[in-house]
Amino acid sequence: MLKAAHTLFVQMGYTDVSMQQIADEAGITKATLYHHFRDKQELYIETMRLAIEQAHAYFRDAITQHTGLHDTLMEIVTYHFGQHKTDMQRLSSDFRRHIDEDTQREFWRTLDLPWSSLHPALTVAIERGEIAGDDIDQLARYLFGAVSGIAMTQRFQHPDCMVDEAEMSMFITMLIRSLAPPVS
Repeated sequence: MLKAAHTLFVQMGYTDVSMQQIADEAGITKATLYHHFRDKQELYIETMRLAIEQAHAYFRDAITQHTGLHDTLMEIVTYHFGQHKTDMQRLSSDFRRHIDEDTQREFWRTLDLPWSSLHPALTVAIERGEIAGDDIDQLARYLFGAVSGIAMTQRFQHPDCMVDEAEMSMFITMLIRSLAPPVS
């Protein structure tokens, strides 16, 4: 059900998808769909939750494959140039427009934030003396935001989804150097 809903919400958007279309896509009756979900909003929220959990799993898996902070941050770039990022952008945009603010606030309170996946890599980088800092979450937010932001600007420069790895590597190296402990 959630996979069918995800596919339709990404392809058509929240307002243009009906519960009947989702039931048909999932190969179930509309009554069965309503047995599991009170309404389209509840189904949409669960679809969003699943998509975010999958994105977090991608980050966790990709990040654990790297030992250095530079390569870990490059994974954020890889994510931004992947198809699943485009899907998340569509879902998130519709979520902001069509789900009431109280429900949105409650939803975000129940999830890990995307930059939390960087915490282990940052802890190791601090222990190794690569970077300085004592507020891991703040560092994670700033680095995630900076790398995500520059990746988005590259999407405008490279609409065919080709990342300029040399430019991204230079930017990440510059970020890491700016966080290096002061030399005494």
